[in-house]
Amino acid sequence: MIASTLVSPLTVPAVVGLLTPLLSTGYADVLGAAGPAVNGGFAFTGVVLPCAAGIAARLLLSERGLDRAQRIIVPVACWARWC
Repeated sequence: MIASTLVSPLTVPAVVGLLTPLLSTGYADVLGAAGPAVNGGFAFTGVVLPCAAGIAARLLLSERGLDRAQRIIVPVACWARWC
């Protein structure tokens, strides 16, 4: 699981590049235009950094501090996902 997260900045752009030729013209154009945004930086900030922050929080916070953080972070994350 950790290995796939760490290599995602490499695999996400590769998969997008491989799938683009398989799509019909309209979808391929949209995916091709989004290609520069779906680079390693996107996967790094959207996948690797949040995972690393979660691991660091588990290692650094006490049980009480982790419970407090989760009471704030979980609702905010759910809200942000649906906005």
